[in-house]
Amino acid sequence: MSDDWVNGVCGVGHGLLKKSGRGGKTELFTALDTLVRRYQSGMPADLPPSLVSQIKVYISTSDISVLSQALSILPFYSSSHPNLIPPIERELLADIYPIAHSPLVSGAALDALLSFFSALVTADDQIATHVVPGLVIAVQKSSGKGDANPMNVAKCIGEVVRSQQGVAAGTIAEYSKYIKQSSKAKTSTVVLSLLILGELGRFILNDPSKRLLCLHVVTHCSHGQLEPVADHLWTPLSTTTSDAEESTRNVAAACLGKLTTMEPGRYLPQLHAHIRDEHPAIRATVISAIRYTFADSAPSYDEVLAPLVMDFLSLMKDSDLTVRRLALSALNSAARTKVHLTVVKPDLIRTVQMGPWQHKTAWETLYTLLDTCLHKLDLPTFLTYLLPALSDPSDEIKVLAHLLIGRLSSIPLCVPLLLARLDTTMKGAPVTKDTVKQDLERAAELRRSSMRAVAALVKVVRVANAAGANATGGSQKFDALVEDIRKSEQWGPEFRELLG
Repeated sequence: MSDDWVNGVCGVGHGLLKKSGRGGKTELFTALDTLVRRYQSGMPADLPPSLVSQIKVYISTSDISVLSQALSILPFYSSSHPNLIPPIERELLADIYPIAHSPLVSGAALDALLSFFSALVTADDQIATHVVPGLVIAVQKSSGKGDANPMNVAKCIGEVVRSQQGVAAGTIAEYSKYIKQSSKAKTSTVVLSLLILGELGRFILNDPSKRLLCLHVVTHCSHGQLEPVADHLWTPLSTTTSDAEESTRNVAAACLGKLTTMEPGRYLPQLHAHIRDEHPAIRATVISAIRYTFADSAPSYDEVLAPLVMDFLSLMKDSDLTVRRLALSALNSAARTKVHLTVVKPDLIRTVQMGPWQHKTAWETLYTLLDTCLHKLDLPTFLTYLLPALSDPSDEIKVLAHLLIGRLSSIPLCVPLLLARLDTTMKGAPVTKDTVKQDLERAAELRRSSMRAVAALVKVVRVANAAGANATGGSQKFDALVEDIRKSEQWGPEFRELLG
């Protein structure tokens, strides 16, 4: 069947939806659900929004069978057409929230409701943070106005979290606080919180792949909450990361770091014992955990860390690329938070080939050194490492170089060395038959970054020239670059605005 035929029949169906009375509406929704799945080139852009307004009148508990069919048709639309999410949120959610706690909804209607919420938050990963509190507020408002079924609300929230796990930690933390002995929450709130946590626990415990959710809970616990169970957590956290996914290992490392800062004398030596583990994943987890501990500023922790910190950072010479990258990131963190514990030894410096993308961390470390240790830097030597970044194949590295130049532009010694090198990154990307939109956008952002660096230097030159000094050092090339940017139809207005 052709799309034109399907479109015509759907138009007839929409017309029937507008007619009063509910007779035959169950069959009509079934027919529409079948028809919209027969489009070969996709549904017309104006079909889903128009259908939302027509479905709205059937979102009520006056006819449960029609409600079930009306809800059943929405998951396909929301998963196939993300542009349908705003009309659903605007026109339907306020009516669906009360249905979620209605004691009349069960069986097929409840299944349709759960499928709807699952499809909704899967299609839009931002909306989950609104749906969970929306469901809770709706059932709380109904308290004292008749029967309410908090179990259905808990099931809906469980489905939302299962489909969009990014909200799991926040949901667990939010409703855990209502079941503490110190809580003064209403009985209805405590009951609802227990039901929500029970639903979350149901699918977390039945699926080993959901361990990530449990780990997120640990990261949100206070030291007082963790102390009684620290020993029970340490062993599984430190021994199950070798075969875990990277996202799970990262959260496990954060948990180990949190436990370590809680009792450094006990747990820091245990981390240290694994820096030579045969499994690269274990070593990666160890150095990540140490990086998380650097945020702890307690003197008692620094006393235990000081003799071991260089052993941990020595993983920058590890045979595994991932471990080296994480160790370099740890050094970056240490340079910001533990400067008093780190001593740079020139004989330990090694140039490590870290691949075309991984070496971004090295430039981030240079930025950190400029930010925290400027007075200790040999600027000419620093510039010999910085200037090649302007011609690096990676646009990300060029952007970082522009940021560094912006910081260095306020130092007179650096200005003459920087002036003549920026024109290389202002050239546009060559347009070929293989050029895609993303390449053009990336090149445009690189030119903007270069413009900001040029503008910073121009401002310094203005001040110096006003004082009677020739700040450009006679760099005609730089003067020509500035003039070309000023006259550019594409970049001139933005450049002049940056200059002020």
